[in-house]
Amino acid sequence: MRNWMICNHHLAYSDGLDSLYHPSASEIIKCIRSEGISQLYCGNQVLSFSRLCACIECAFIFDSEQETIIFKVIALHSNTFVPVDLFNGKIVDHVIINDRWMYLGEKALILNEMLEKVSIQDDGKLEFDSYISLNRELRFNGTIKINDCITPDDILKLSSEKPLVPINLNAKLFHYQQEGFEWMVRTLSVAHGFLLGDEMGLGKTLQIITLLLYHAQKSDIHALIIAPVSLLVNWAREISRFAPTLSFKIHSGAMRTGFYLNLFDVNIIITSYGTAINDLSMLKMSKWDFLILDEGQNIKNPDSERAIQIKKIPRVNSIVMSGTPFENHLTDIWSIYDFVYPSLLGDLASFTSLYNDDVLNAERLEPIITPFMIRRRVADVRKDLPDKIIDNQELLMSDFESTLYENIRNSDKDKKASLGILTKLRMLCTHPFLIDASLSTEAPEEYSAKYSRFLEIVEEVIANDQKLIVFTTYKKMNEMIVKDLRIRFGVYTDFIDGSTDNRQQKVDDFSSQKGSAILVVNPKAGGAGLNITAANHVVHYNLEWNPAVESQASARAYRTGQTQTVIIHRLYYSDTVEEYINDLMGHKTAIGEAAIIGTTGCNDLEIDLVQALKKTPKGEINI
Repeated sequence: MRNWMICNHHLAYSDGLDSLYHPSASEIIKCIRSEGISQLYCGNQVLSFSRLCACIECAFIFDSEQETIIFKVIALHSNTFVPVDLFNGKIVDHVIINDRWMYLGEKALILNEMLEKVSIQDDGKLEFDSYISLNRELRFNGTIKINDCITPDDILKLSSEKPLVPINLNAKLFHYQQEGFEWMVRTLSVAHGFLLGDEMGLGKTLQIITLLLYHAQKSDIHALIIAPVSLLVNWAREISRFAPTLSFKIHSGAMRTGFYLNLFDVNIIITSYGTAINDLSMLKMSKWDFLILDEGQNIKNPDSERAIQIKKIPRVNSIVMSGTPFENHLTDIWSIYDFVYPSLLGDLASFTSLYNDDVLNAERLEPIITPFMIRRRVADVRKDLPDKIIDNQELLMSDFESTLYENIRNSDKDKKASLGILTKLRMLCTHPFLIDASLSTEAPEEYSAKYSRFLEIVEEVIANDQKLIVFTTYKKMNEMIVKDLRIRFGVYTDFIDGSTDNRQQKVDDFSSQKGSAILVVNPKAGGAGLNITAANHVVHYNLEWNPAVESQASARAYRTGQTQTVIIHRLYYSDTVEEYINDLMGHKTAIGEAAIIGTTGCNDLEIDLVQALKKTPKGEINI
């Protein structure tokens, strides 16, 4: 004899002993049909059986007292709703509303299939990974209404980490950078992946170095940083500057190690995307504590060999750095988050069947990906910033360029000819096209690592609807940049050099453009009288011997009337004459322009020329 009773909001029965059974809706229907009853007495309540189904809705809420995520299901009928009970990791597929027993229909079956794949307690508590998985399945299914009340701040509360900036960090973080560091530490403790999407110039590299230094203080770490080849030296320089206690190696070129264990005698390995793919079998031989992708939009194409192979590298924590992570298609988002948190957006086929490239679908994705991304724009943190940010970018020459450089450097050891060699080397550092006109200018990035990096900067400026001034000394380079950018990006691009008569008109035209615009200027032509405060980005494409020339040029954008923070990007090659020029300027001992181009033959000039010519991307050689 069954003793029926109402248990919370569903039917259960006992067998007269101590056992309590929670039958499914199909079992209850079979029972009442076999017994021929239309009502059921449960204590003082009389239940009727409805032929209608109640609707169900789901919600994720954050319990601030227990600091945990709770999954709740409610049943609705005739403007009345009651909680749906959970039992043994599934919802009970029926409910009692206003003394009426109601089946929850096919949606209950669908939901229970989803719940079978996650770990959930009978009080609705979910671990973070189960929350992500269940949330994704519900959104992809789309038949059950869902209310996700979990905020990014709630997710951070799941972390027990209380991070402090490492005391041996050789930098003082801006307020937003410290917030970013704390967010990264706490997010990794919960999710093991994130996207750092701060706008260019806000110090993404410093924040990542701070994160690695923090973890290195707690235990020995092994991190793999993959970046465009031009940025490898810049990473090395920044680590040495801000965190000298972190050991690192640049894994690149013909002299890189071929022994797996050699990768793990330092904290950080810095390598390029190409080298990572070539050495994939070796990089896969152990699980890295951190895998960091600089300019992570390089894996935005999910079908590319680069994206497919990079994602195979085993890691505990997955980090993407990119100021322009999402550009053209929602599959860009999928590919990047497939690296950051592989289960977040499901498989590509399911994703593309549900999300089209339009604003509505982007808005649908936003609440899913936001907890795993931190992005600040310069305008957002303006109060924290100085009026001017200097962004020194020390770049690595390609093998093609370094071979040309060495050929020129060794072409004539006669010191009387050193000035001519130095000029050629400066031109090569600007672009090989300037010393070899036979090189095609249809794809100038193929011959110059610097130009490739320059295009990445331009792309981000355009993506953020900002304006850019480019200073370069050589007229042919000026012309090539203007031609290429007009074709490549289709934005307003013009130039000012010594032969330009209507300079102010060109400045006015540039300033009046809605959205992005680019002005390429010879630093001497732009050195006097021009006010170009519409631009908030300046690129010094090649460095000037005389620091006053560079300062005057920068002042075209950074002067009275400028309401934006100006970011000045200085591009130069390591182990070349450009690094020598940069070091001289850094110590305020640069040779004046008149002296370096003169023919006085003074000893100081000869010493400076000889020292400059010692620099070589093949390693310093005494001459």
